[in-house]
Amino acid sequence: MRFKDVLNSLLGNNPKSKVDQNLPMIGSEPSYPVQSLSPEMGDYMLGMQEKISNIPEAGDKRMFEVNTSIALEPKEYVDVIKPLEGFHGKATRLKKYNPRTDKYEFEEYLTLGHGDYGAHIKEGDTITEKEAEPKLLENIAERLPVIEKNIQGFDSMPKYLRDNIVGSWFRGGLSGSPKTIGLMNEGKFEEASEEFLLNDEYFDVVEEVKRAKKLGIKTEKGGVKTRMENMANALKDYAKQLKNTPSN
Repeated sequence: MRFKDVLNSLLGNNPKSKVDQNLPMIGSEPSYPVQSLSPEMGDYMLGMQEKISNIPEAGDKRMFEVNTSIALEPKEYVDVIKPLEGFHGKATRLKKYNPRTDKYEFEEYLTLGHGDYGAHIKEGDTITEKEAEPKLLENIAERLPVIEKNIQGFDSMPKYLRDNIVGSWFRGGLSGSPKTIGLMNEGKFEEASEEFLLNDEYFDVVEEVKRAKKLGIKTEKGGVKTRMENMANALKDYAKQLKNTPSN
């Protein structure tokens, strides 16, 4: 099955969304419209179209041939985590808004580098970006076996979904939602998408972003809100992907 056919199966029966055979070529495949997909999935597919050579035949629920040997490589996720976590060259105690008290509260532990958080970070600790990357790789490497153990078929999932899973797990979002994990392992990705945002963390972040906007102040939690919504959207896109995959 060619990449064009896979994309058309995702776009459904809307004639306006079908791949145009006369579109400009990128390599051996045309450049595809992705207006029927979410922006996140569209971006991944556009980026991947030059790299994909073998597409699973109908009946295989994996839309892309996934190299499982690299799915568990920490370096695969460094560029995903860096922009999500940002960089703190000096140990910093971040704040979060508690809508129940209408006050900002400091996190229990300090953060250093690219999201390195915990009791091992001490006041006055510093790090350079060059020094922080090996620690980031170490932190990702610690999480990947846990993710693989808890998420069935993680290593064979498409990259856009794996990226969001690792990004969410890194700060405890997905790992703190056993109901979402259970639904994913049952293959109920649409339900998992909805369940993931039904938690206090998301509600608190939404309230903080609203409050900051109203007061005209800056909050670091806008990125957390976006990360959680991207995770939910990735699950929803994967549900759509599986639904539109032809079966025998």
